[in-house]
Parts: sequence; structure tokens; C-alpha cells
Amino acid sequence: MAPQNKLFFLSFLIVAFFSSSFLHAATSSSDDSVIDLTQYNFDRLVTNSDAPWIVAFIAPWCGHCQRLHPEYEKAAKSLGGVVNMGRVNCDNEKELAQRFGIKGFPTIKVFPTFKSSKQNPEDYQGARESGSLVSTALSLLNGVRDPVRKIETEEELTQFITSSEENDDSTMSKVILFSSKSSNPNLFKSIAVEFTSKKVNFAFVGDDKFLDKFGIDKTPAVLLFKNNNMEDFIKFDGASLKKNSLVQFIETNIEKGELIEDQETFSKKCEKMCVIGFVNAQDDSQVSTLKQVAGKYPENVVVQVNAGSSAFSALKSVFNLEEIGNEGFDLAVFRGHKLKYATKQGVKNVSDASVLLDRVIGGDQTFHTLSEFPQVGEAANTATKDEL
Repeated sequence: MAPQNKLFFLSFLIVAFFSSSFLHAATSSSDDSVIDLTQYNFDRLVTNSDAPWIVAFIAPWCGHCQRLHPEYEKAAKSLGGVVNMGRVNCDNEKELAQRFGIKGFPTIKVFPTFKSSKQNPEDYQGARESGSLVSTALSLLNGVRDPVRKIETEEELTQFITSSEENDDSTMSKVILFSSKSSNPNLFKSIAVEFTSKKVNFAFVGDDKFLDKFGIDKTPAVLLFKNNNMEDFIKFDGASLKKNSLVQFIETNIEKGELIEDQETFSKKCEKMCVIGFVNAQDDSQVSTLKQVAGKYPENVVVQVNAGSSAFSALKSVFNLEEIGNEGFDLAVFRGHKLKYATKQGVKNVSDASVLLDRVIGGDQTFHTLSEFPQVGEAANTATKDEL
């Protein structure tokens, strides 16, 4: 190869290397601070959530996007999940870009608190630097009433845990943060806002009050109370109070899985669409994961079928779920009124379940079709065809 050609080739490799590095920086996070959004998870995480969001619509080849990247990451890390920050790669997600009228890059959209306000997000007009982004994000949270009740007296504490109010019922869980501080932190407020549409109430107890009453030896501490009972509580045992771990703790313990044991219950719960977890009831990990799935997909009916039951063997046969010796449990999405189903085996965590459920929500999942509604306790006909 001629010297000038070698020089040209070397220059080409250098340019290609740095271009790919910029592309990677603009489309991936060094950690989980910025959440990648796609057509499969956007509605579940953003528009169907009560939590506020800031979302950057970017393109990997865009120079302005590459310059935004470090500031956007810095803002997300500073917020620590108090307000969610997401990113959409519009080269891959053209439908989302079209849906929100994205004409140039980067475009940053502000999705306010509560589902009812999410349909018309506003364009972010501030500076593209971390301080301004954080300020805008916190204004979204500070602009709504704090749903966390501040408790000052033992009488208020007892009343909060044990009473059923007009908008309350016996299934309402109560989550209390005990702290040495005197005011409720933004992190706990943001979690309470995120659970607005679910059956859970939140309270804050400051200045290290009432710790001995519940055997709390250090703060901060979070307790979740069930059944309006002062003695029926679970203590969060995480090493640190991070948003993701707290949300997972609450979702796991407030969700009550519907158990399928008879035809009447199955027909009622799965008449339209249900998500069926085939679990070993003695395996706490499997039961916990299914509860977390129910928490992540609150608009879907999630039901549990226990190993050893007649419903377990009958429905696994119907949905062609053969024993393959893998870890985890099997999951099926069943549209009863259309007699269509889709499955995933070896589910070990919520992310595994999301592979199936996000494709169902996005309309890209292939379904099998049954000839008749399944009968619990006896095998029904298996699939006759595959279709979207």
C-alpha cells in the first residue's frame, strides 16, 4: 500500500473510532441514572405513571446531543431518581419521535406529575446544563401537594395506621418513614407521588420519635403496615434508602396475587386479558417476582397458579409449556375473549417478564390461538395458528 494510502486509511480509522465513541456516549448510560425509553416501555413508565419525567429525544449522530450527554447524566445523578430522566434514541424509535412531533435534536420534553397531565408535554426551554435541568425537575415535584402525612403525636400515629377513612379501605397499606430529620425529604415525597393511583398511604415521623414502639434501632427506617394493624408490619432491610430499592420493596408487599384454583375464578379474571405466573408457592423468590410484575404493570390482571394444583398442570398443557429444566418460572399472557396467548419460560426477575409484556403492550408480540376457552382441571385444545 502506498504511503499516502496508508496515511489516509489510518486517518479513517481514527475518525471512525472517535465517532463510534461519541455515538456510544450519546445513546448509553454509564449507570442507571438515565433510563432508555422505547416504544415498548414508554407508556408504562412515562405516560401511564403519576411520576414526573424529563425526556431527551436524541439522535446518535447529533453534535448538540453529544454535548448535552455529560450535563444530562450529571443532572440525573444529582437527582438520584427524585425526578426520572429518560432518553429516546430517535434513530431507533421513529414512531415515538413522530408521536411527539420531534423536528430537531436534541428536543427535551417535560412530562408533569399525574397521568391526566401527560398527554401534552411541554418543551424544555432552559439551558442545556445540569443545574438548570435539576431546577426544572425539582419544580415539577415541588409544584404538587406533598401526599405524605406528617405525624407529630402518638395519637396521630395510631389513627393513621389503624383507621379506614372515606377514601381508604382494609386493603390499603401504610408506609411510614421514621427519620432523625424534621421534614419529609423529596425522595420520599417522589415515591408517594408515584404510588398515587395505588392502594397505599404514606406518612413521615421526624425527630426520631416513637422508635422504641416498633423496635427501630437506627434511622432512617421504613415500615410498611398491613390490614390497619399496628403489629402487622414489615421493615425495609435495605443497606441504604435508594428509590429503586424502596419502590421494589413497596410494590412487592402491597400486591396481593390472585390465586387461580377453580374455573369460576379463572374465567372471571381472564375474560379479557390476564398475566399468568406458574410458580412454586414455596419459592419466595418466584412469588416475590410475580408480585413485582403486578406492581410494574398495575393496569393488567396478574394471577398466580401454584405448582401441584390441577390448574397448574391443565393450563401448562394448554399453553404448551413443557418442563425444560430451567431456573425461574413460566409466564403466559392470555386474552380470553380472543382465545390468544403468548408465553415466556425461565422468568427469574421483572426484566425477564418485561421482555414479553413490553412486546405485548407495543403490539409486536406473536400470539397463538386456541379453539376454545381453557378448562381448569382438564386439558383444552392447543394452539391452531400463530399470528400477531
